[in-house]
Amino acid sequence: MEFIKKYLKILANIFLAAIIILLIVSSSSSWQDQREFSRGEKNTAIAKIKVDRNNVKTYNFSENSYGVDASKSKFKNNDTVKVYFLKKKPYIVSENPYIYHSTTEIIIPIIWSGIFSTILIYNFSRKKGYNYIIAPRKDY
Repeated sequence: MEFIKKYLKILANIFLAAIIILLIVSSSSSWQDQREFSRGEKNTAIAKIKVDRNNVKTYNFSENSYGVDASKSKFKNNDTVKVYFLKKKPYIVSENPYIYHSTTEIIIPIIWSGIFSTILIYNFSRKKGYNYIIAPRKDY
């Protein structure tokens, strides 16, 4: 039984490390997209919001005929909206000329990776015998 517990703890730590790495990669990717969008050369277009039968909301405009995800948009079906998109990548679209990803989409994964890293460090420090137990003194 002790053997199984040991390997389950190792597996849990590996899983936690993988989650930490994925959160950091996700945040980095969002930050790079945001940086590229804010610095890149943009075009504007008038797009029409379309909602299909599966409730998928898309921007439809002439420069990008297949539609781009509009799930963040507050507009409803058949509304027209001015969108900004990168000339080189017409699938990167926003209603704001400066913001593609919000700050929370970049910062929150970093915060969670910090929390999970603390848990992982705590787990490793316990295994090596570095956990210090603070107990009340018994020299009354």
